[in-house]
This record gives sequence, structure tokens and C-alpha cells, in this order.
Amino acid sequence: MVTSKKNGVRWTIPIQAQISKGEISAAYELRESTGQLDIPEDYEFAKLDPDEKGFYRAAYDSSLLAKLFMALQKNCLSAIDQVGLMNDLFELARSGQISTDVFLESVQVCDRYIKLCHLDGDFPELRCHSQYAYYQTSCWKF
Repeated sequence: MVTSKKNGVRWTIPIQAQISKGEISAAYELRESTGQLDIPEDYEFAKLDPDEKGFYRAAYDSSLLAKLFMALQKNCLSAIDQVGLMNDLFELARSGQISTDVFLESVQVCDRYIKLCHLDGDFPELRCHSQYAYYQTSCWKF
């Protein structure tokens, strides 16, 4: 739920999720400031905001993120979803909500093309990270 500071108008936020491979299989309208989306127990992975059509950041707990990293390794996410996941993780790391190492772990498992397009150009702040040289050399090899 987003509330306008000027006039107090409240908007609901449509949240969608891709549960494992396939079409969008879960939808939820966030009507309060927080909410919960129930995911089946036998899921392979869950990706919020499939195709990056929403205007929100997705933060995952460690178990959901581990499953997403496995999905990345199996190439189950589209290029746009890989970019979206990397962008979300980078912004969460940049704001101090997660460790930078979590973002860099996503860099290790994302497609090389995605890394080349984003790591050096879109995330120049990483150059000061102690592991940048390692990630730069391991990501740029073909």
C-alpha cells in the first residue's frame, strides 16, 4: 500500500509471482503496508515481479534466495528476470538491507551477458568492494 503524503490517497499494489517454471501462478493485491503471499511447499523457486512489470523491489529471505540462485544456475529465469533480480539485490545491498556479498553471489550465477551489461556499467560502486577484482576476472572470461 502506498499513501500519498499530500492528500492521503492510498493505492493498492498488485504483486505477482512466478512459482517454479511456467506462467504467473500467484497474484496478490497489497492493501496494507505489508503482506504475505503463500507459496506451495513443493515449489522449485519463486520469483516476485516476473517480467519486471511492477514498480517495487523484491526482498527474499535466505531460503527463497537460495532456491532462486539454483534456478539461475539451471537457466530457469529469463534475461529480464535475471536483470531484475540483480537490480533488486544491488539496491538492497546499497541501502544496507542485505550484505554486498549476497549481490555478488548473484553475479556468480547469472548469465555472462547479463554480467557484462550490468556489473561494470550499472554498478560502478562495486569497484571499491574487496572482492571486485576476483568477480571482474571470473565474470569477464569467455
